[in-house]
Amino acid sequence: MRLSRRLRALWPFALLASAVATQAAEEYAFDTSAFEKKRFELGGYAELKQEDFRLNPDGAFYKLNNFNQP
Repeated sequence: MRLSRRLRALWPFALLASAVATQAAEEYAFDTSAFEKKRFELGGYAELKQEDFRLNPDGAFYKLNNFNQP
């Protein structure tokens, strides 16, 4: 008897779920031309580095960093 009450209470939810499932069954389509391979594509990056540098023995920072060093 309790089981039949529970089933009667749940039938509106089952009806709603079936209605939602039919709405979600729309046909899926996409345009294949959007996925065609491009003829030429340029990419990459540029990086600048200072590998070599020259110390300025007359500069203030050179004198501070190399104080009392030969």
